[in-house]
Amino acid sequence: MNTTGKKNLTFSLKRYFLGLFRIERGKLFWRSEQKEKITKIKQMVMVNS
Repeated sequence: MNTTGKKNLTFSLKRYFLGLFRIERGKLFWRSEQKEKITKIKQMVMVNS
């Protein structure tokens, strides 16, 4: 295997893992946002009832 091929492989692997990491982080962020929304709605319901 030549060096350029190896470089490209490691580069694509890095990009792949970075992409996975971004997606996971995005999911976590989205979940926390949803939780905040739910708690806000619950609080509003508590106040109104």
